[in-house]
Formats: sequence, C-alpha cells, structure tokens
Amino acid sequence: MKIGDLIQKRWGRIDPWQQGVVAIYLGPSTAPGLMLTGPLIKVAYPGKRPLLYRPEEFEVVSENR
Repeated sequence: MKIGDLIQKRWGRIDPWQQGVVAIYLGPSTAPGLMLTGPLIKVAYPGKRPLLYRPEEFEVVSENR
C-alpha cells in the first residue's frame, strides 16, 4: 500500500458504514499504548475522522500513481 491508495475493508469486523465504502490510506501509524496489536495504518473514511486498523484487514482497490 502507498499513501493515497483507495482501499476497502475485506476482513475482520466490518461495521455497516464500512460495507462497500472506499477509504483512503493515509500511511503507517504508531499509537502509544497499542504496540501489542502489531503494525497499524491510518485510514480515512468519508465523513469520519481518521481511524487506526491492522493493514491485513484491507485490500487495495485503486493505486495512487
């Protein structure tokens, strides 16, 4: 994944507002206190604040050039 790629959540817990919605990959993230969960990425959904997720839960839909 590269910053700016359009991604879609495919695995893990998928909330109703995430189903079929494309998000933007904002890059890797480090969250203090959450290091036990492994690497995290920052993702922006339309109308939502950026959230942290595990990268393996997403699939790239359209690559940023």
